[in-house]
Amino acid sequence: MTPLHQQGRHLFRLVLGQRLFWKILLGFWLTFILIVEGLWIYIALLGDSHRPADLYYLDTSASSHVASISWAISTGGLQGATTLIQSWPERDQAMVAVATPETRSLLPETVRYRDAEAVAPDGTRYLIRHRLPDEPRRPRQIPYPWQMPPELWVMGVVGGLGFASMLAWYLIRPIQTLRSGFGRLAGGDLHARVQGVMGSRRDELADLAHSFDRMAGRLEKLVAARDQLLHDVSHELRSPLARLHMAVGLARQSPQKLEATLDRIEAEGKRLDDMVGELLTLSRAEAGGKDGESYFAVYHLIEAVLADAAFEVQSSQVQITARLRELTGVDAEDGPILSGNAKLIRRALENVVRNALRYSPGGGTITVTAAPDTVQGTLVITIEDDGPGVADDDLPNLFEPFVRGSNSSSDSGFGLGLAIARRAIEAHQGTISARNRAHGGLAVRIALPMGE
Repeated sequence: MTPLHQQGRHLFRLVLGQRLFWKILLGFWLTFILIVEGLWIYIALLGDSHRPADLYYLDTSASSHVASISWAISTGGLQGATTLIQSWPERDQAMVAVATPETRSLLPETVRYRDAEAVAPDGTRYLIRHRLPDEPRRPRQIPYPWQMPPELWVMGVVGGLGFASMLAWYLIRPIQTLRSGFGRLAGGDLHARVQGVMGSRRDELADLAHSFDRMAGRLEKLVAARDQLLHDVSHELRSPLARLHMAVGLARQSPQKLEATLDRIEAEGKRLDDMVGELLTLSRAEAGGKDGESYFAVYHLIEAVLADAAFEVQSSQVQITARLRELTGVDAEDGPILSGNAKLIRRALENVVRNALRYSPGGGTITVTAAPDTVQGTLVITIEDDGPGVADDDLPNLFEPFVRGSNSSSDSGFGLGLAIARRAIEAHQGTISARNRAHGGLAVRIALPMGE
């Protein structure tokens, strides 16, 4: 079989396999034929299709002839009428007769005729008779569908087929593009996009293609983030595991140092346990944090977080200043009531505050403010510290897992605290961002929707 025949068979199978294409094609084609057929029956029933056009003309011209003869008699008498009639064609002359009341009986009697009277200048009354063309009487009947003229059949079949084919192909082509995109995406091609293939379409199918591209882009980012997270987790676990192996080897080589080695093993085990706990918290935050959803007074929650933080930093002389109720105005006692997972929000605030404590110098100040934004309908919480801030290059990735600022020490945590905070805030449809303060330090802004 030649390549041309193979391509033809492939195209034939492709067209036959488009069930929706054939449904649209046949549906619109039959509809078009039925419309043409309906118009034909409507015209046949309500239009006078049984009388030829020349009979209409002759019937109308009879009135004109009678009017002309009446005018000739009224101005010139019988002689004027005779002169007028003789100027007409013989066919028209044969249809007209003029008689006085005495000779009326001599006029021809026909099946259909039109009479009129005229008065001559001398007062003589004349009868004008115009014989109308005979019209055969045929019973009117409803035409059968197959009695439609061939021209209408051609218009219904050929025109309808062409119109339905173009419409069906116009609707099916973007669906096939979407189907191909879904197939590529299901096959693992996360770079699959279909918006560019849609051309200049501006309809619901183009919107669907745009939504597909957004979904594919989101999936690509999620998979990339997952791969990066797995890579980072593997990297972070390797160091404590390596130290555990070293401690075990040291215990075997130097039994006299067993106590110190066990302390190292315990410390590394606790570090691994803490990391797994942080990862589980991050996973719950990414899952949406819907478990334990309730209503809570956010100011009481902030005060509880700050009370724990103040207890932890008694020896470092870091001051924690809270400005909550003085900026609220209405409902100053409890503040806004938010809906969500209070434990997850508390964990997010704790991580941000602890991050500020970690980098605040002795005698520094951490300022926490919270006030409603009535325009955006959010509660804005700001945590500011007097630390060294963050390098501008590190700010965009500050809330990513296992990301530490360039000014952080090797033992300053796993880099999961701010990532957990971001996932928890976003799970409640909020936003979190960070910026360097003009006079030094970092400012973290959290906005949570207050609802109705």
